[in-house]
Amino acid sequence: ADKGAWEFLDALIEANRRCPRFYVVIVAGGSDPVWAKELLARAGLANRVAFERSLPHGEILTYFRQVDVFVSPNRLANLTNTVLESMAAGICIVMLGKDPVTHTDASTEALVPDDVVVRISRFSGVPGLVEAMVPLVEEISLIDGVRKRMQAFAGEFLHSWDERIVAEIELLECVAGYREGAVDGWMTTASRGAIQSVKFRPR
Repeated sequence: ADKGAWEFLDALIEANRRCPRFYVVIVAGGSDPVWAKELLARAGLANRVAFERSLPHGEILTYFRQVDVFVSPNRLANLTNTVLESMAAGICIVMLGKDPVTHTDASTEALVPDDVVVRISRFSGVPGLVEAMVPLVEEISLIDGVRKRMQAFAGEFLHSWDERIVAEIELLECVAGYREGAVDGWMTTASRGAIQSVKFRPR
């Protein structure tokens, strides 16, 4: 429930009433989502929604590159591995905004600009998802615009594991006192902010 599965399915049904011109792939691990399949079948979506139980890691980017939009209605967090993978594929992402009370996704909003994703209020529920998705289906140029901005952003924001390992070793050496000052070279925006807020000195 916290990942927004019910809301997403209800939003698909309502979006289908308004603009029945889309196909969906749902990756659903855990128990067999028979209930979801039956719900969508009753809404006339059985032939336009495909379910995958899991994907081999090597095929994830292939799937992302075949879709136009990735929807993340996850109320727990919206900078998860799947979101990062969709960023790496450079696709249009619909995600929830931050929670001003619990501060969930506050860091996500600080790291990911509003213009590179379609961000909706986490309190808008099904109507918010529908209002975000339908215009994207009706006007493909909206998807293309977000996609181009995401590709440019991801090129700066995401880096390889090798680069990350080098940067984290440098950070550990800095903390341990082997280096003075902020770490040079690559570091994520979040890490840069954390490092620059502390003055590291040799012990």
